[in-house]
Amino acid sequence: DAATGKYKWHFQTTHHDLFDADLSAAPSLVEVVQNGRRIPALAQITKMGGMLFILDRLTGKPIFGVEERPAPQSDVPGEASAKTQPFPVKPAPWARLSMTRDDITTVTPESHKFCTDWWERDQIHNEGPYTPYGANGVTVVYSGTIGGGNWGGVSFNPQLGLVFANTSNLATVGKMVRAPDGTYRNDRAYTRFWDDNKYPCQQPPWGELVAVNANTGDIVWKVPLGIYEELIAKGIPPTGTPNLGGSITTASGLVFIGATKDNLFRAFDGKTGKELWSAKLENAGGATPMTFMGSSGKQYVVIAAGGPGDTDRGGTVSSPQKLVAFVLP
Repeated sequence: DAATGKYKWHFQTTHHDLFDADLSAAPSLVEVVQNGRRIPALAQITKMGGMLFILDRLTGKPIFGVEERPAPQSDVPGEASAKTQPFPVKPAPWARLSMTRDDITTVTPESHKFCTDWWERDQIHNEGPYTPYGANGVTVVYSGTIGGGNWGGVSFNPQLGLVFANTSNLATVGKMVRAPDGTYRNDRAYTRFWDDNKYPCQQPPWGELVAVNANTGDIVWKVPLGIYEELIAKGIPPTGTPNLGGSITTASGLVFIGATKDNLFRAFDGKTGKELWSAKLENAGGATPMTFMGSSGKQYVVIAAGGPGDTDRGGTVSSPQKLVAFVLP
């Protein structure tokens, strides 16, 4: 309670976090309309795939239900992982949460060979959502350390009743090894499961933009977010890219977002997910845009073009980094 400091409630989205599943985004305030009643709520994206928890902000109770489902157990001596993990009933998780050998990318023959050879060489495995890094063989973990969702969070259009979320599908691989003092450490922590071109090793989409109906919990639309120009030139459909940065939505029904590795800043139709416009930036727009009315009465949209950040570890960033402003006619 902001007036008194009295503790009101809590809700835990991941039990005993062994997965880098921290809540990196702030919650967004939303309004849910059910049977003519307006419920003050919040939408909390997580780094675990496309898990979006919509909670009554007065009580912390899930509006569309949450199920505790059995989770794979740790094989590390002395570690006791949580037996269950919470899954929102609605919206259903939309991003990747697990992988088998059959899911290895076929976008290019070279990528398929690289990732298949890696899988077989390291005896990579995954036992489903919330598989912890193990001591027997190499574990591939979804979502990886950048999510799923990340610090960009979600945006909400009250006129449309839609929540907009962008998520990545980029795994990490690791193996727990015993140290001389008897403890265990992740020998390959933060290793991305991608090929030598930094294309993720599983089938696309590798990044998505999604609209969720806040009143029903249903997914209204989802589209790949981002492209690799060299793959488009080969006739390969848009794959999406790993992405970091949030969206904003305007009263006219637009959704603006940068975030992708392709350095494009985009506007989408909030009702349909159709891409309406894009502009090339000097660096990736790894930030959340802002909008304001200028003294001329025109509306501006601004994005920080600072580089792809952790979606392109070891990549290059052009200089100078800029704030780029666009004006709406």
